[in-house]
Amino acid sequence: MQGQLFTQDFLLRGVRDTPPCQEFSEESFAAFREALATIYTACSSASVINEASTEQDIIAPVPVELGWGADTLPQQNLSGKRREDVPDTLLFVDTKAKARAQAEAQESRRYRHGIAILEAKRWSRPLDRGCH
Repeated sequence: MQGQLFTQDFLLRGVRDTPPCQEFSEESFAAFREALATIYTACSSASVINEASTEQDIIAPVPVELGWGADTLPQQNLSGKRREDVPDTLLFVDTKAKARAQAEAQESRRYRHGIAILEAKRWSRPLDRGCH
């Protein structure tokens, strides 16, 4: 599907063929689901918390429950001069990679030590368009 980050088929079926998904046991999934229920219990559809609180209280705990622990850095600027390329979270494979990233003086150079980024957007936000 052109213009889409992932095809619907991959998200519904194909992801199940990936090694990380196949290694995720039923017991692990049940524990993860319970942890998510606890995280999201504090948030209702009528909540009016701001973006920063949402990221801290709702979004940030999810990678922790997936095993990332503290091997993350928030809001690292990719462009160096502007604030338009600032993903929400940079994820690292381990604490050594995070330490190497933190040793970089320029935030934009920290990305070479990361393994993935987390970008949280509001529900139903088109992801294939610019924000301007």
